[in-house]
Amino acid sequence: MRLKRDVDIFVGQQIVRFRGARNITVSDFATRLGITHAELEAIESGERRAHPKLLVAISKELAVPICAFFYSDDTEPADSPNEKRKLH
Repeated sequence: MRLKRDVDIFVGQQIVRFRGARNITVSDFATRLGITHAELEAIESGERRAHPKLLVAISKELAVPICAFFYSDDTEPADSPNEKRKLH
């Protein structure tokens, strides 16, 4: 079993945030991406890391730049040395 990393959790939360803002269900979004509902849930929960090719597809479907998955308005980039909280 792979340990969750803060960056994976953060990316998953960002995907949920952007998907939710567009009122897209997990099932519909997974179908658009060509992955299973369970795979998308694992990515969104941080249990599974999204491969770069999948992040590109997610970015295009949500019409956001890839960097949006790693930054938010009130945080440093995930895994940044300047990040104020300690990453595990």
